[in-house]
Amino acid sequence: MEKSIEKFDVIVIGAGIMGSCTAYEASKRNQKTLLLEQFDFLHHLGSSHGESRTIRATYPEDYYPKMVLKSETLWREAEQQIGYRVYFKTSQLDIGPSNDKAIQSVISSCDKNSIPVRVIDRNTMSLEFDNLIQLPHDWIGVVTEHGGVIKPTKAVSMFQTLAIINGGILKDKIEVVEIKKDDKTGDVLVMAKNGENFRGKKCVVTVGSWMNKLVRNISGVVIPIQPLETTVFYWKIKKGYESKFTIGNGFPTFASYGEPYVYGTPSLEYPGLIKIPVHGGRPCEPTDRTWAPTESLDPLREWIQERFGGLVDSTRPVLTQSCMYSVTPDEDFVIDFLGGEFGEDVVVGGGFSGHGFKMGPIVGKILSDLVIDGETKEMELMHFRIKRFEKNSKGNLKLFDDQVAVAITIKQGFELKTPDQIKNFIHCTRSFDEKFLLCSYWKNIMGLFMSCMGEGYYSEMSRVYVGNLDPRVTERELEDEFRVFGVIRSVWVARRPPGYAFIDFDDRRDAQDAIRDLDGKNGWRVELSHNSRGERGGGRGGGRGRSGGSDLKCYECGESGHFARECRVRGGPGPGKRRSRSPPRYRRSPSYGHRSYSPRGRSPRRRSVSPRGRSYSRSPYRGRDEVPYSNGVRT
Repeated sequence: MEKSIEKFDVIVIGAGIMGSCTAYEASKRNQKTLLLEQFDFLHHLGSSHGESRTIRATYPEDYYPKMVLKSETLWREAEQQIGYRVYFKTSQLDIGPSNDKAIQSVISSCDKNSIPVRVIDRNTMSLEFDNLIQLPHDWIGVVTEHGGVIKPTKAVSMFQTLAIINGGILKDKIEVVEIKKDDKTGDVLVMAKNGENFRGKKCVVTVGSWMNKLVRNISGVVIPIQPLETTVFYWKIKKGYESKFTIGNGFPTFASYGEPYVYGTPSLEYPGLIKIPVHGGRPCEPTDRTWAPTESLDPLREWIQERFGGLVDSTRPVLTQSCMYSVTPDEDFVIDFLGGEFGEDVVVGGGFSGHGFKMGPIVGKILSDLVIDGETKEMELMHFRIKRFEKNSKGNLKLFDDQVAVAITIKQGFELKTPDQIKNFIHCTRSFDEKFLLCSYWKNIMGLFMSCMGEGYYSEMSRVYVGNLDPRVTERELEDEFRVFGVIRSVWVARRPPGYAFIDFDDRRDAQDAIRDLDGKNGWRVELSHNSRGERGGGRGGGRGRSGGSDLKCYECGESGHFARECRVRGGPGPGKRRSRSPPRYRRSPSYGHRSYSPRGRSPRRRSVSPRGRSYSRSPYRGRDEVPYSNGVRT
């Protein structure tokens, strides 16, 4: 017997900024709306709390500025309805090397969206910002008037209050554990851990870093969203200069491209302090966080000293706050119907990747449109569909930074006109993701590519996700650990943020053997990553950029034309050859026990090599082929 039989038009699960904006928009359209939150309202356990968020329209992608401009209007409308301010306007300043592809893409994107920008050099920067910000000789600044600071906790409260004014019902301490379809009525049934049940015509899921767990439980669909734990730092402004770093004095919100990726806001919430964090964090489970600073402060201290010339004390932060990102591989949002048995009755909004808060009002409007009308007229959503991960686990193609560099390298080295040339290209490229990425880039050969390889080629590749890695682990060490299970096509290790990797096997059964033996070993989380169409498998998101080496060369000998797994220097069989089958030897801890081996007519397994046994405490990490966030700073 249901404890609650009241029926709603729209049930929104998750009361952060996205869920609260959705509840407001749905209730504004006279929908009987219920907003559920698993914790207390306005809690500090997710991504929608704190004292400040930036608003800016400077994005390398041209679809985000449209959303920011629409959101600016919606922020002002909500403020007028509630009677107080949450949005404090100032200018936005992006800085970085003049040849940085992302910052050049920002300029181009603003131009496409008719957003006026001023590109200034270091001398103009000093004059315009009263000598507060110092730039290297080869850096530029990009100034727009679409900037500002939002008070996040106050903003979430504002939209929740407006939803109540419109007749919405809000309930906290309700942890949703199941969503089902009522076959008789077609309603959506929402079941809570405490035994309460709720019935609605439609449902919106906006649970942030808890998205994967809930969506996988209710549908088996895996959305590649990786929670990251991040830390916000506040630094003390030099005595006598406090007022110069305020919005009232015209100080901007800012973002810095290059190393490290830094963003910040003017002094507002804490007088005499300025917010300057590094964008990024470490992978985490939302229910098992360390709450400790997530990165070394040395690069940030150096950046503060160089950019502000001693006007901000870089010795140590005065105040720190913990937060979470929910990051997709391409850092683009997920806004889509869940599909399957739920069809268009359940809509998901997530993966806002540390840069979505500013767009909360327009995202809420879009989600309410989808759940009420089945469509939205606000913008095209193709960049945010779940299906973008079906053929390319990295999601949307980004035409700047590393991915463009790969495309140029391949384009110069291959002619891609005939089936033989296509197959040669496929053989010489390290990972399938590169193949698909580049063939997608050259749309005129896409049909030829698929006809050569067949639609089933991708689904036959078996990708393994490895999580909870030491941030200094190398591709070579992971290949040594996993190649005993079968032939490995590629190994990719995330660098920013670190802590996870992807390994592509030739054979799905080899991948399953590796998962069975290594999941839990060394504290690793090992699971199947790619789930082909119609399957219900595990999955994880990855950082962007290319897999493997930066110039498609063997990282053992440095020569092109073969991979490390085939290298003669390493003892491999050489290009184009495979070892004959030999009895496999497994490395495992004694707790894994023993098993027999039965040939299954697949790729021969390679024999184990002893672990290198490198001591991370003694041997400094030297990153190879690091993959930057192609989109630059996300705030």
